[in-house]
Amino acid sequence: MRTPVVGLSTYSTHADWGSWAGEACLTPRTYIDQVIRAGAVPVLLPAATSDESVIVELVASIDALVLIGGEDVCGVFTETAEDDGAHATHSSERDQFEIALAQQAWKSGTPILAICRGAQVLNVSRGGTLIADLPTAGFSDQHRPTPGTFHNHDVVLTDGSRVAHLYGPTASVPSHHHQAVDTPGSDLHVTARADDGVIEAIEAIEADADRFAVGVQWHPEEADNLVLFTELVQQARQRQ
Repeated sequence: MRTPVVGLSTYSTHADWGSWAGEACLTPRTYIDQVIRAGAVPVLLPAATSDESVIVELVASIDALVLIGGEDVCGVFTETAEDDGAHATHSSERDQFEIALAQQAWKSGTPILAICRGAQVLNVSRGGTLIADLPTAGFSDQHRPTPGTFHNHDVVLTDGSRVAHLYGPTASVPSHHHQAVDTPGSDLHVTARADDGVIEAIEAIEADADRFAVGVQWHPEEADNLVLFTELVQQARQRQ
């Protein structure tokens, strides 16, 4: 059996290497390192198109998918009103690409690990909604007390869920977000919450026990605990 191939989403951004500068499709190194440590081959999926035939081929070429974190999902896809300034910070190209990736991975049964923004993308891809800003909505600032830094806080995990099987009933997790899942999408249910009630994990429903689709609002790539990446790779092996 060959080593599983895990595709990681990317984002397009300006990069400067001195004598050369321009747009590049990038993924933070921490995601790549964790996939390698978990025993898989990482492949970066360029956020350059949402053409259905290309998306189908991309997903067919991998054994599992990681939807990485990043900027907010555009209000166009979440039915959230936002001003021109907020709208200008989004990448519709990335949103369309990742939503299409999530939908195709779900359709094909490809194992999915969706992280922070990725969990929100997974939820939106299934018709769910998001909370646009947690503090404004009345939740605590524990999820992003200092922008640009990760901060650990506790989550309570639902007994019998995949995340509880991996972490136990509670866990301290690295966090950096100001949005979160509001209404779970079709065939997803809530499997972890923070102490202020914010949804911290969503999973495919119990009736679909063979499907591995887990979205976590925290950042497991920033932790020493490899359990989510190890489980994703194991699921990829089983799918092979």
